[in-house]
Amino acid sequence: MKELARWNSEWALYLVADEIHFRKGLIEDSIVRAIQGGIQVLQLREKHCSDQEFIELARRVLRAVRPYQIPIIINDRIEVALATGAHGVHLGQKDALPSQARETLGANALIGWSVESEDHALRANSMDVDYLGISSVFATQTKPDLRRIWGLEGVKRLREISSLPLIGIGGIHEDNLVSVIQSGADGVALISDFRSSEDWKNKAERLRQRILNARMEIDHEH
Repeated sequence: MKELARWNSEWALYLVADEIHFRKGLIEDSIVRAIQGGIQVLQLREKHCSDQEFIELARRVLRAVRPYQIPIIINDRIEVALATGAHGVHLGQKDALPSQARETLGANALIGWSVESEDHALRANSMDVDYLGISSVFATQTKPDLRRIWGLEGVKRLREISSLPLIGIGGIHEDNLVSVIQSGADGVALISDFRSSEDWKNKAERLRQRILNARMEIDHEH
């Protein structure tokens, strides 16, 4: 993939396409429509297939979205990111260390790290990561075994202690994403909200407009 600059502060709308999306088929078409509607970062997450199957899937998606030049991030699997030429990885607390990803993928890779405690966020200030995933902002069926639900007060606290871009994830949808941005998140990642939508382009357009409106209100207040 073409190299991008490291994290861009304008990237606020993040789609996580996971195994449930993939099982429905035609995922490339849906993703392209979401990008056309305003998705700015795409993460591919697949927990149950082999690395080789994931590589083949990721390559299909990468080919489909190449004209749009948006960052493609692989969840967890550093070797899949390396093999496909994706722009980076997103790592959880049970995955490899960000330093391992940086060593493998290089200085220009995008590396995200999910934080489940204030200590994680404080440690990340001195780590070579590009953004933090606030996991999870709200309760979610996508990850029912989460150690922590941050809530909006938790987002505000992380904004106070973190110097890194913050991306809220977990239970976020069209009706609550503005509150997440207003609480201090730089962006939001959505999973389930797209599953229930028949038109991913229209969905992304509405989400993007809500984020822009929220940011304008914040700028006006300041």
